[in-house]
Amino acid sequence: MTCFFFAKNLRPAALAIAACFGLSACLAANTALAPASVPNLAEAEAPEVTRTTPDWLNLHFEISDRSARLPQFSWDQVIFHAKPGDCSKHRDAAGPSDCATRTTRSVIAKNQIWQQELDFKVGQRYLLTFDFWVDPDFIASGSPAKVSLARWYGSRLSQNPLFEVELDARRGVTFLGTTCVSAKDLGGWHRFSVRMRLAEDDTGFVEMRCDSALKVGQPLLAKSNIVTTQPWRCAFGAPCRRKYPTPDQFSVELGIIADPVRGRFAPLPAEGLTVRMKRIEVKRLLVIIGRVEDL
Repeated sequence: MTCFFFAKNLRPAALAIAACFGLSACLAANTALAPASVPNLAEAEAPEVTRTTPDWLNLHFEISDRSARLPQFSWDQVIFHAKPGDCSKHRDAAGPSDCATRTTRSVIAKNQIWQQELDFKVGQRYLLTFDFWVDPDFIASGSPAKVSLARWYGSRLSQNPLFEVELDARRGVTFLGTTCVSAKDLGGWHRFSVRMRLAEDDTGFVEMRCDSALKVGQPLLAKSNIVTTQPWRCAFGAPCRRKYPTPDQFSVELGIIADPVRGRFAPLPAEGLTVRMKRIEVKRLLVIIGRVEDL
């Protein structure tokens, strides 16, 4: 249902660029941010609502059957929108429907990479990066809702995601508890990027960068020698009730995922929450250059 991303047409040169994550030349072309406060809405007159993803979207992305509202596609952007109480009645082998669990979701999902349709595998290294814009009214509302903008799973949909990029009105956008963009800085375009190795032993790592840190300086977060096939709270030393089996498949969702709060739907603003994304890339990294071990 969901997964880690890869370039639609992966060439050797693209692999080399991806591997250069830590160098200023690597992602410099991808880090220019749009002017603050308002996204470029004039690029397309009418966003398209369809279950068919456009050609420019990374290969093997699909619109999840659990999306209560279908994402829209406008020029080079994916537009996600969700209102209070939105949910899908779709249920599958992953578990009960979102309406049953009081989950609100509008996402695109990925579980295969490259033209060869290879699955994400334990022992492989990946780069995920995307630009995002969050409606500043969500921050101004002071909503206590916590929303995932990206969520990694093992073995289909689970109540215990491996990692997630989280949004809340108090802390802004965070990854593994580390701030990517503060709440006061939301309202313009920002870029998130993470490198990780899927590992069931201490060879796993994650390294996160945002905005200017993509060009120069240290990453915002770097952790090495961790298990990355377990929920991240377990990997970071928090007590877990049990050891989860090593997933035989991995997936990722991008968009809006709002889990219930005290058994009820997340308190989103009455007019809803809008999130925009573009320049979504997922690559397998064959070479890692300039990685920071721990920070």
